[in-house]
Amino acid sequence: MNIDSKALSGAVVHYVGYGSELSPRSGGKRFLDIYGSNAHTIITEVEKILREASSVPVDWKVHDLVSAGKMVRSRMHDAHPDLSEEALNAIEWKFTFDWR
Repeated sequence: MNIDSKALSGAVVHYVGYGSELSPRSGGKRFLDIYGSNAHTIITEVEKILREASSVPVDWKVHDLVSAGKMVRSRMHDAHPDLSEEALNAIEWKFTFDWR
């Protein structure tokens, strides 16, 4: 299944709960309700992007949490220019939450 960039961006936002949850989460029943039978395929793609974001090397001697989040967001934008601003914000939010 080929997932278009708009759908993938929305899936990233929904998967982590950006804008709807107090802290990032992973998928959940709501995600399954939204994506139905395509949920597994979409989850695979979203998790691939989130793993990529979490594997961006950060020099913690140079960066604090905020600047590291911005750097990761920038790298993910370079790697995935079709992701929406909201999806990139969701990735940054999850990254900084995971490292806090």
